Amino acid sequence: MDIGFIGLGQMGFHMARRLVEAGHRVVVFDARREAIDRLTALGARAAGSAREIADEVETVMASLPTPEIVRAVATGAGGVIEGNRVRR
Repeated sequence: MDIGFIGLGQMGFHMARRLVEAGHRVVVFDARREAIDRLTALGARAAGSAREIADEVETVMASLPTPEIVRAVATGAGGVIEGNRVRR
């Protein structure tokens, strides 16, 4: 299964890592490049934005700190909602 994952902090990193280890194709994005690099070293593919993830996969998961950030990533400019493949 192809899965997008946004938010690679304390919880999100481990969730995305387990998806990679389970054999899923995981496309990741985070505001911090070092978090992305840690996952790509394990086999994930990096994306440059939330929209880029949603252009590539139908399923997007997020582990983000506040409702405002979730809303911005999901429905803001350049957000998941603008992606071509994600199912709404």
